[in-house]
This record gives sequence, structure tokens and C-alpha cells, in this order.
Amino acid sequence: MNGDWALDPSARAKPENNIRYPNTSIEDIITTLGEKVNRVHHERQKIIDDISKYIDSVLENLPDIREGNTLNKHTQLINKKGEPLGGIRFFDKYGPPHITNPVNFLIGAYIGGCLDNAEWRTKTEERFGISMHKGVCCAVNLEAAQEKGYTLNSLASLGGKGVSLGDLSKRGIISTNPSEKYSDGFVSGFIELQKGAGVSDDAALISVGLQYGLEAAYGFLLMDAIDTWDKATPYITFGGQDERIGSRIKKDYESLFGANSFPCSDDEVTNIIYLSAIDSSNQGYFPSCSQRRFVEVNKQTGLCAIQSHVAFINIVKQGGYFPPTMKLAFKQVPSDMFYKAFREKYDKMSETGKLRNSAPLPYLNGCDKK
Repeated sequence: MNGDWALDPSARAKPENNIRYPNTSIEDIITTLGEKVNRVHHERQKIIDDISKYIDSVLENLPDIREGNTLNKHTQLINKKGEPLGGIRFFDKYGPPHITNPVNFLIGAYIGGCLDNAEWRTKTEERFGISMHKGVCCAVNLEAAQEKGYTLNSLASLGGKGVSLGDLSKRGIISTNPSEKYSDGFVSGFIELQKGAGVSDDAALISVGLQYGLEAAYGFLLMDAIDTWDKATPYITFGGQDERIGSRIKKDYESLFGANSFPCSDDEVTNIIYLSAIDSSNQGYFPSCSQRRFVEVNKQTGLCAIQSHVAFINIVKQGGYFPPTMKLAFKQVPSDMFYKAFREKYDKMSETGKLRNSAPLPYLNGCDKK
């Protein structure tokens, strides 16, 4: 979390007077707010652990579930205390989500762990002939980085400068170990590997929901939550805990049911990444909600972005009323413009026959092509 911090209103009016803090970490902000880093770290890790434990319990009970037994405790996305997973109030125990097909939930979570992975983006590039933004989250030795002329901000802008992860690791600037302790002098950082356009998390969530159902969309959303909370925890995981947990889902599933049994192919993963990729045709119309923006209630509509997207998925599958237009993400993209741009990309891909569910989206009031 880097950025410019203005000293006063006059400084904000004159960018040249701004003081930059290119090495600001989330822990710096936590401390500045008067909170204890250790306490906040463990609170954030507990949220991740609750999601991980839920996924573990689903996997452990899959053999019984596949035999036709009831789901029991897997019907609601809550932890043992009855609190919504990920802190997402939409998953409140009195809310609507009930998981009846845990396999689809696991597929969504698995795809969520692949979405930001550089190797998966490379596979998508090679298959579809596009170029994407790529990078990796890892532990940065801030002292070593500063000694060698790097900042957290410059590491996040390295794409195209010929610096590799191996170079940075050999110089002691980053660690490529599976995890490192924050208490050992590391902070979470992002190393840019290639410049380019990123993805729309909103488009990815809807794509997953249309291909695998709402339960998969909820699994995807929880992995996105892990990606958010993971930025400040006691241990810094190479690639992020979302990627680690996501890869474990497929491995554990196939240990139960055999090699190549996981019902989501590599092509289906790259389909979702491609559908969510921002390109020249949708730039400006494809938002990318942070977890905060996903759950933030829009004052005009009384809905959060998740509810709007779920409504969109539902009316495509079942019919119903189109959700009212609302502004999405930091860029405040009108939702009707986003749904229109998404639909156009989805329909073009549908025509190729590459999608599992390849029927084009029906015309919807408020989302018709013009």
C-alpha cells in the first residue's frame, strides 16, 4: 500500500510539493492508526484460516456427499461461531447463500486462486494471443532493498526493465521461500514481471457464476477475500495464500478421486481469465472491485456490487428484473455499461464454442446491445 501523502490542502493542490512515501507498508499504516501490528496480523490471519478450514471440511466430506448424504454443516458460508466467512455480511447466517453443490464451490475457489497467478496468465496469453499484466506477491527484505536502491513502489513497477525474480532473490532483496515471518524483517510486496492490462474481478466473478453457478461464484469471492486479507499477516506467503490454497484444492480432490478427476480443465481456467481480461475494447467499462468495493453498499440503490452481480447471474439463468444501475469500483463504472461490455465479450467467445455453457446471453432490459 504505497502512495502520496499530502501535508496540507495547499500541498495537495501542488503535486510538486507532495512528499512521497514509496516504502509505506500496511503495517506502517496500522501503527500510524494506533493499532498493534501483532493483533491486527492475527485477526486478519484468522479470517483466512476460517475460509481455509471451511474448504478443508468440504473436501473431507466429499466422499460422503458424493454418495448422496446431506451436506449438514456445509449449507452456510459461516465459521464455527456463526460469523460470515471473509467478514462478508452477504454470507451472514440469516442471508441467502446455501451451498448445495460443494464441488462447484470448490471449482470457483480453485479458479479464484489461479486468476492472478503469473503462470496461468502466461497460459492465457499463449492460448488467446493477448498480453496481460503479470507479477507476484512475495516477502521483501526492506532493508536490503533500500541498500540496493529499490523501494516497494519501484519493485511494483519493474516490468520491462529486465530484472527477474532470480536476480532479486540472489541479491537478498526478496525471498522465494514458501513463506517468511514478518517479524524477521520482511514485508509483503508486489514484484511486477510484465506491464500490461490486468483483469476485472467483477467480470471474473460473473464468468464463474455463469459457467458453474452461484456457489462457484461464492467460492471465487472468498478466494478474492483471502487475497485482500493476506497483505498483512504474520507470515508472508510466496504467491499469496489464495494461490497456495487454490492449488491445494485440486491436489486434495484428486487424491480422493484419482488423477485428472478434478472437474475443471486448464482450458476452462484460461477461459475465465480471458473473459475477465481488460483490453482495448472494454477498457474503461471493465471495473475491478477491491474486496471493500464488492461489499460497500451503494447509497442510491441500497445494494452492494456482489448483490448486483448475483442478480445479473440470476436473471440470465432464471429470468427476473435487471438490477438498478450503480457505480462500480474505484473508477465508478456504471454497472449497466459494464454488463453491456461483458455481454459483448462473452457472446463473442460463446460463438467459438470454447465455453462449457456456450449459449449467448439473452437480451435483457437495461443491458441490450446498441
